[in-house]
Amino acid sequence: MTLRMVHRIARPASAALAAGRGDGVDGSDRQLRAEFGDTARPMPHPRHLVHNRLRPWQRRATDAVGALLLVTGLAWLPLHYGRGANALPLPAEAWLIRLHGLAAFGALFMLGVLAGSHVPHGWRATARGRGREQRRWGLALCVLAALLAATAYQLYYFAPDNLRPALGVAHSIAGGAMAVALVVHRRVRRRGQPR
Repeated sequence: MTLRMVHRIARPASAALAAGRGDGVDGSDRQLRAEFGDTARPMPHPRHLVHNRLRPWQRRATDAVGALLLVTGLAWLPLHYGRGANALPLPAEAWLIRLHGLAAFGALFMLGVLAGSHVPHGWRATARGRGREQRRWGLALCVLAALLAATAYQLYYFAPDNLRPALGVAHSIAGGAMAVALVVHRRVRRRGQPR
């Protein structure tokens, strides 16, 4: 019996059982009891057990914030590191880093949204053996997000001048790795899911 068939049988039968009516719909409670015993309960919709997709607004917001962070970060790097040691910063450099910081607030918000639903559900769904690669890439995304938040906080608030260049390089590498890890995480999901 497939999961879809169980879903179709379980809902009417268990509703009939809960109401105290005998055979339910077409005697399906007998079939359900034979398959699962006396503790028949409504089954969740099968698609919730198959995937852990983001809602459309979550996907769009995550993509928009991620793209803005990547574009502003990549545009800022040559402006900052390409000028001479004694040259004054360009006005575009200041505006790009401000926009990057604004997008970082959006990224932190989306990280909170995903940490509340997508991450725990994905962790439970991949614990049963399927999706181990998906779990590894999801964990890598969480670690990179924490690293990016920590290095950004240090760079903005209290990094000593002698550690600033190393933190900047670490932050830039982690940002690039985050973009790659996100693409791989999504491709692994698509490859592992039935259509």
